[in-house]
Amino acid sequence: MMKSTRARFVIVALLVCTFAIGMATFLNYFKYKATVGETVKSRVLVVANPIETSVQASLALGLNFAELGILNSLLARQKASDTLITGIDVYDTAGKILYSTDSPRVGQQAPAAWLEAARSMGKKEDWAVEEKNQLVTGIALKNNFDLTAGFLAVRYSRAYLDAATGRVAEKLLSTAIPVLAVIGLLAPLALMLVMRRFDRDMHAVTAALQSDAPVSGPFADAVADMKKNLAEADKGLDAAQAELARLA
Repeated sequence: MMKSTRARFVIVALLVCTFAIGMATFLNYFKYKATVGETVKSRVLVVANPIETSVQASLALGLNFAELGILNSLLARQKASDTLITGIDVYDTAGKILYSTDSPRVGQQAPAAWLEAARSMGKKEDWAVEEKNQLVTGIALKNNFDLTAGFLAVRYSRAYLDAATGRVAEKLLSTAIPVLAVIGLLAPLALMLVMRRFDRDMHAVTAALQSDAPVSGPFADAVADMKKNLAEADKGLDAAQAELARLA
């Protein structure tokens, strides 16, 4: 019985240690992924500042948002400034792409996910969408009256982010597995030592309860109180039996 209990304690200890290490590893991984993702997004959004300034200046001169002829060349220059960027698109509030570094995209409808993310960003300064083969982030383009004229979308490769998070995942696993192995060896040994001492204390308590021998250790006071209570209970039972016998 005691061996079965001991085995259960060991299994529980191993499960708890595995869960704790696993959760710590996963939390560190996702925290790193989120941090790198935000860093890369901020990096590619740097190209949006000159574009936003140019759009605001053109709109202030009374030009129509759909007739900003110099914007395509500006988009091309900004795309070339960062190798992570695969394309830049500017579309109106209805979702029609007006300017793009990829000319075939001009006149097409922006993906619904872009529109939804851009329209729901609220007070945030940017929006982001994660797609299968690329990541997309952008800002709202506003005129001098703080009215949204359209949106800017910067498309960039997710290969860099995936490679960085992949390296961190490998490093975390290479750290977690040896730690788990060491704990898997030390935890059962420590638990067995504790259980062995507990077994000795329980045997001493049992022997003390079955005889008048004193018990030492952490359970000494509890055993003394228990023996005293049992003795008083025996006296009470004896008195009750004597009273029942007298009445009979």
